[in-house]
Amino acid sequence: MVTAEVEREIRLPWEHFLNQREDLSDALRQRIDGFRTLEWGNIKRSLIQDYNLVIPDELEPHWYEPGKARYWQEQFLRVPEKRTKDNGQSYRVLIDVSNGWAPTGPLPANNASQIMHYYKKGFRLRPPVEGVFEEVLKEAAVPSEALKEAPVLEPEYRYACDRHNADNRRFKTWKGYIQHCLHYHESVEEDMPSEVRKRMKEFKYYCVLHDRGFNNQSGATRHMRNEMRRRVNLPHPSVQQMLVS
Repeated sequence: MVTAEVEREIRLPWEHFLNQREDLSDALRQRIDGFRTLEWGNIKRSLIQDYNLVIPDELEPHWYEPGKARYWQEQFLRVPEKRTKDNGQSYRVLIDVSNGWAPTGPLPANNASQIMHYYKKGFRLRPPVEGVFEEVLKEAAVPSEALKEAPVLEPEYRYACDRHNADNRRFKTWKGYIQHCLHYHESVEEDMPSEVRKRMKEFKYYCVLHDRGFNNQSGATRHMRNEMRRRVNLPHPSVQQMLVS
């Protein structure tokens, strides 16, 4: 059974966040206690029978409302990392670096399948011992509406061009970066962002240099020829290079 990872989690009382609510009433507490009495045992059994997941008694969800609980989610900082190609050219990629764990807002926990849905997304009922900040354990008081999806903190820039010696450039957006490459007649070296890759897959042909897609070969060919006429003797991706694999 899946117990090892669960057993390494921090033991915080299930009512840890509930007791911090300024609007906590006796009626709400009674409804939550009723849900715990009637449903939590059934949910635990379903987690074992259907998903082979054992939840110890001390890791009962942080109930915030009947059928809703506050999970824990790992936070990440997205930072650029410089790498070098085999030919010696440098480029940057964005990597996610763990920034500890934080509680989410109230999310569904009405049955075993809902809990497993969030568990498979990386959420936990408690933060792991190895990955939680001390101040989170001391306070653990994020507003209930916050962190329903963990924020990714963006760096000051995402793309860089280091081909200008003392005048190297930094760009926050992909559009700004490729416009720079066009202006200086340079090839695109940085990895395109995931949203551009996703958009690229909607087309049969895609020009990375101009951030444009085409649904047929004739459109891609016409684009390439027009750009080569406008910018004589300057490199441009071939039709074959624009073909989306």
